[in-house]
Amino acid sequence: MRTGPSTKKCPQRHRLHQAIWISFRPRREFLSVFAGCVLAMPLAWSQQSSPAPAPPTIERYDVASIHVNAHSTAGNGQASWSNGSLTVRNLTFHQLLRFAYGFQAVTTEGIKPWMDENTFDIQAKTEGFVAANKASMPEDQREAYDAKLRVPFQNLLVDRFQLKTHQQGKLLPVYRMVVAKGGLKMQTSGDSSGHYGFAIKGPGHFTGSNVTMDQIAQFLVRAKDSNIERPIVDGTSLPGKYTFDLSFTPEFGRSNPDDNAPSLFTALQEQLGLKLETDKAVIEITVIDSAELPSEN
Repeated sequence: MRTGPSTKKCPQRHRLHQAIWISFRPRREFLSVFAGCVLAMPLAWSQQSSPAPAPPTIERYDVASIHVNAHSTAGNGQASWSNGSLTVRNLTFHQLLRFAYGFQAVTTEGIKPWMDENTFDIQAKTEGFVAANKASMPEDQREAYDAKLRVPFQNLLVDRFQLKTHQQGKLLPVYRMVVAKGGLKMQTSGDSSGHYGFAIKGPGHFTGSNVTMDQIAQFLVRAKDSNIERPIVDGTSLPGKYTFDLSFTPEFGRSNPDDNAPSLFTALQEQLGLKLETDKAVIEITVIDSAELPSEN
């Protein structure tokens, strides 16, 4: 039995990368995530080439307390991470999983009723931690840095909630991203630095710089405003890297059918020349084998 998600590579399956922005919501209710949250989508892309410091090695928090929230309101919680300190308010265990591991709801099985009912407050910290300057990192290094910072939170769930999981492939409904009729409308990138990034400029306004088609597909799934609740796989077979600017009206923010900006699906076709078609594919999912309510301290 394996504790925590497997990191074994599986080239035969479409792997979903860890989410960078997670909104905890029942459907269209969005959680406010502090700006310092390790999973918050960066609002700017840096092209500085100075080497980033190696991420600190932190396996477990020095001190951690967990309490059931006595005034639980599922779907209205907060999570933040700053200088080695983790603060969680009113999140369910299911939401904790998504925060700690980047699980997408559609690729997680074995969720028990209590995992969506009880909410928890967590306070944890590591003494002497000094955070690196993420603003100087390109996004690929920033993602690796964030992934390492999530390790003590993952171990906290394994140690205190007795979390056990395993990975398996499953045929699931997906969106396959293909080139729309009329051809691609994005500009190819001339940047050979290897740096890439996405930005959320505002509600329903995404930009990307020096990104591949596969990275675009991953971003559309994890970005807060997209409200896409199934995996996206790249079916364009297009090499190279691209720059784009996409504006649309998020579904949760659409107050009336006369809003000027189109829906995400329409905007992808009209502005980027990309289309999302329904399909099925084998996706690697995470199965929750077991977990227990923790003792409070």
